[in-house]
Amino acid sequence: MTTPFEDVTRRFLSNLRQDLRDFFHVVCDDQDLDDALREDAIGAVFYGLTPGDVIPDSSNPPLGYVDDAIALRVVLEKIEREAPAAFERYRDRLPELCDTLHEDVESARAFLGPELYESFSQRVFQAKQLEYKGKSVRDAFADPAFLDEEITVLSVKLAFKDEAVASAARKVSTLLPQFRQKLTRR
Repeated sequence: MTTPFEDVTRRFLSNLRQDLRDFFHVVCDDQDLDDALREDAIGAVFYGLTPGDVIPDSSNPPLGYVDDAIALRVVLEKIEREAPAAFERYRDRLPELCDTLHEDVESARAFLGPELYESFSQRVFQAKQLEYKGKSVRDAFADPAFLDEEITVLSVKLAFKDEAVASAARKVSTLLPQFRQKLTRR
């Protein structure tokens, strides 16, 4: 018997490669989206690319990418709340992300608990202050080809085998101590 978040994790990791590319090309490239929300969106991509995220990607792939998948949804949920017309435009182009957004967010919130989820969300929104390879989020506005190339490189790492995804989903509960350690204020 699997837990709801194990099922969501399996879907997250199976689709992350395409979700990340689609999120970048639809949301981050949306010239009609408010600049602050675009910064949040590009920040979520930066979050996934930089080594300082909550769950290190390289230490336990594909499990290390669960937080990256949640980060995309945190931002998409904010866009739905603050720019509902933009979110509605994304429905046709991002059905895999939009159609399950509420279920995904509630499942992540239940998995982490309200406090950790809120701390994680704040961390994601602070990612717009990061630099990646000497470029800021604002630089990515001016040079989207740079970020597109970096996502293409990352996409190679995100080609997970079904067995690895299933194994990671079964182990997702082992991430909670890492989330707590990195996000709990002392």
